Amino acid sequence: MGVAVNRTARLESLTKQIGTPLLISDVLASHITEPTVCCGDFAVKGVAAPLTVHALQSALPFAKVAEGNA
Repeated sequence: MGVAVNRTARLESLTKQIGTPLLISDVLASHITEPTVCCGDFAVKGVAAPLTVHALQSALPFAKVAEGNA
């Protein structure tokens, strides 16, 4: 398994732990215009340094409630 595929698989696994359907790396977050929320740094199997993980602000459960109240 390549490095990118391993990191992607680890991000997908973290979605359950964090409770959001989509997570992205800090590298991708720095290249998009959609607002993101940093979820923290996570040590994951097969990756030497902790991954800094972001979620799209619009994908977070509390964002749906806030949008409904707007």
